[in-house]
Amino acid sequence: MDLAARMELRHVPLRTLIAEKTGSVDAYCRGVNEPFVNNENSLMLLETAILRTMPGLSLAQLGQVLHWIRIACVVSFVLLLVDLGGSLALGFATLLCGLMLLQAMPDHVYSNYPFLFTLVLLDVAVLGFAIKYRWTDRPAGLVWFGAVAGVLSAFIANMRTSYLPIVGVCFAAVLLDELRARGRTMPLGRRALRGLTLAGCFLVAYGAFQTGLITRYLPADGRARAAHPLGHPLVLALGIPENAFSREQGIRWADEAGPQLAARVDPSVTFMGPGYNTALLGYYRSLWRTHPREMVAVYTLKFSLAGSDMLRVLRRSPGLAGRAVSVLLAPVALLPNGFWLLGLYVAVGCGAFALYYRRDLPAAFALALLSVAACLVHVESAIIFSIFVKQYHNYAAFYVLFLSLLGAQALANAGWRLASRGRTAAASPE
Repeated sequence: MDLAARMELRHVPLRTLIAEKTGSVDAYCRGVNEPFVNNENSLMLLETAILRTMPGLSLAQLGQVLHWIRIACVVSFVLLLVDLGGSLALGFATLLCGLMLLQAMPDHVYSNYPFLFTLVLLDVAVLGFAIKYRWTDRPAGLVWFGAVAGVLSAFIANMRTSYLPIVGVCFAAVLLDELRARGRTMPLGRRALRGLTLAGCFLVAYGAFQTGLITRYLPADGRARAAHPLGHPLVLALGIPENAFSREQGIRWADEAGPQLAARVDPSVTFMGPGYNTALLGYYRSLWRTHPREMVAVYTLKFSLAGSDMLRVLRRSPGLAGRAVSVLLAPVALLPNGFWLLGLYVAVGCGAFALYYRRDLPAAFALALLSVAACLVHVESAIIFSIFVKQYHNYAAFYVLFLSLLGAQALANAGWRLASRGRTAAASPE
């Protein structure tokens, strides 16, 4: 509240502000006596690590460190892209797209939202480098890579609960690749043992992160609230966009509507308390039983809007960058609705996986992982918040921009090959 009232305090070290307010940091910490359970804890853990490493930071400096970490995640993906054979122009354009998306979220520099697309890119970078350089070929590499992937996946899932399927499917793809022969003479039994070892290291590291840094500090009745509940957004999202059925049922995208809807199933539940999520999921199932046609109509509307609204917003971005984005996304914008956009993502993902398993191209594997994440984020946005909001859907925005850049690069490559053939034909004797 003090920082909001006096913006110049953002540049004063946080410890100085605390000492002026309460006498000392220790007194401030002792004064925190109200129980509070946070969900999606990775941002809190990251800020804690930053402030312990650099205790003299101000709020503004903390925001700068968070911003540089996000940029480093984007850079790691660009390094993978160039290492896999992408041109410097493609790498530079990809970096600009990432920076543009970060710049478009100035009000969320202290929040977890700008980490959504950057952490997915970091995950793809780590898995992509592992595939290209076969980090798991040696037993030591198998163990430490499984542990690193587990910790990173747990960190991402605790930054955004709904991204757990993304990191799970991406690691499953790496695990499946470990079971392939890949030209090795290793028998299937030994490959299976290596796969079990990799999976075991992943699960142990994931569990150690979850238990050691989060769960063990929570009271037993608060552990369910350490992750974002599913029922709350699932039900309230039926009102996004507002429609006749949501108005009839009194469903709207507002936290205070959740307890009112949950009370229709269990009047005793409290907001985010025990039984709250179960009651909302029960209410959601009852809507499918009693109003199946209306529910199908609502989701048809939501899936049609998802993605297509994103393209409309991105193509209307202001300035020179906005005009470049408008031209870049023009071919994708020809797709009539979100169903077609999801079909494009699925087709690219399936094609990339097929290309990798047929020709063993690490670049195709990285594109497949990006596409898997795009499909899952698209489905989530369609089910939950189908209207485009940058802080929620920034990974979807990055993917569609990157896919368009790949298309432009492919056209440039094809044009260069045609021009080269023309020059060669002109230079050859009759």
